[in-house]
Amino acid sequence: MDDALTVAALSMRTSMTQLQTVSQNVANLETPGFKGAVPASVPFATTLRQLQAPASVPLPAATVDLAPGALRPTGRSLDAGLAGDGFFVVEAADGPAYTRAGAFRIDPAGRLVTAAGLPVLGEAGPIALSGPEASIDPSGTVWQGGKAMGRLRVVRFAPGTRFGKMADGLLRPAAAQAVAAPAAAQVRGGHLEQSNVDAGTQMAQVMQVMRQYQSAQKVFQLYNDQLGSSITQLAQ
Repeated sequence: MDDALTVAALSMRTSMTQLQTVSQNVANLETPGFKGAVPASVPFATTLRQLQAPASVPLPAATVDLAPGALRPTGRSLDAGLAGDGFFVVEAADGPAYTRAGAFRIDPAGRLVTAAGLPVLGEAGPIALSGPEASIDPSGTVWQGGKAMGRLRVVRFAPGTRFGKMADGLLRPAAAQAVAAPAAAQVRGGHLEQSNVDAGTQMAQVMQVMRQYQSAQKVFQLYNDQLGSSITQLAQ
């Protein structure tokens, strides 16, 4: 009976983790360049290992859905979307990170940065600008006053590469040895890629996860009540 209680509790824990993933997806329906996460399913073999050593068997991580979102024209000269496979490269505190969100701006130091203020990397490093106005052409070249100020670094990874999520919607390959290669994606200036999260799919996922949780909760309550009755009878 203890095993049944543990299985039910583990199932409830899994459902709560899945619900957190779906909730984050829904919260970012309107976030440019956001990549939704697919909740992890837990094989029965994993559940059995968790019964034997719960603390040493973590839940499988959600996977990142890399499907492209739709490109929406914004008319803003420093917005940039990618048509094709690839990522923009930004300079995070702990090294390069990758994004499809191209809502760029110029910071007070004259650097091209992301909406969160991280430097956007060009082929020769961070792109420095001398004024508030600039534009981006299909090759990714950043122009200002008729002068090319740098070319956005756009890279791709081998098919099947798994990614982990960072703050501000940034991505990084899960395997440290993953190699970034130049990408042939066309840069669409004045456009932003939209979130690839589908509201209908997420709502269906919420309902499914809630049903799973409620079923496990009922099993847990049933066995807990039976355990309580057994203890009462033994005590008499």
